[in-house]
Amino acid sequence: MPDTSSTPRAEYERRLAAWRDRLVALDRRHLTLSNGRLLLAALLALALWFTFVRAVLSPWWPVAAGVAFAALAIVHARVLERIERARGAERVYLRGLERLNGRWAGTGRDGAHFTGDHPYARDLDLFGRASLFELLNTARTEAGEATLAAWLSAGAPVGEVLPRQQAVDEFFAPLEQEQEGARDTERATAARYRAVAAAVRAHLSDTFVVRVGTGKYSQRMP
Repeated sequence: MPDTSSTPRAEYERRLAAWRDRLVALDRRHLTLSNGRLLLAALLALALWFTFVRAVLSPWWPVAAGVAFAALAIVHARVLERIERARGAERVYLRGLERLNGRWAGTGRDGAHFTGDHPYARDLDLFGRASLFELLNTARTEAGEATLAAWLSAGAPVGEVLPRQQAVDEFFAPLEQEQEGARDTERATAARYRAVAAAVRAHLSDTFVVRVGTGKYSQRMP
């Protein structure tokens, strides 16, 4: 039987499962920190009441409770940032699986406004619903989408295409190493960019090679 352990589908499913496991762990931490903040808020209110109403506690008690609450709030904010990054990574791999399963049409930004007066964009379905742009687009900014649209709208010489592919390879690093190292904000940020680079690299291997200059695009699978 053929080895499917290294196919794009198997790799996407493995990484999606890893990010979902991480989300479960982060959600548990989020719940714990939320309950902790509620408890500290209640203790702070009691400390203020006993200090300034009953005058039986030192003013340092509410100060200490306030400092503890602020510290916990900072930690909680960082956990929420990690949750958002993990959800973003989850969306990347869900989108990849939708492409592989043929259910991507109509689920993303289609770039219809880039069609303009292009001489063959409509004939090749470069833009619009179920277009090549929608299939390839993983950009999150207008500048990124404009760059992708420009690449699809005009052919590029081989001497320009090859350096682009080499640049993608330079950003690639084993995702597992980054996930294991993402235990603080700095490492989590690094993991975010490595995950994006890995998604781009996998995307190049499981989707389409565009030959706009010849009016063709063909599917290439590893």
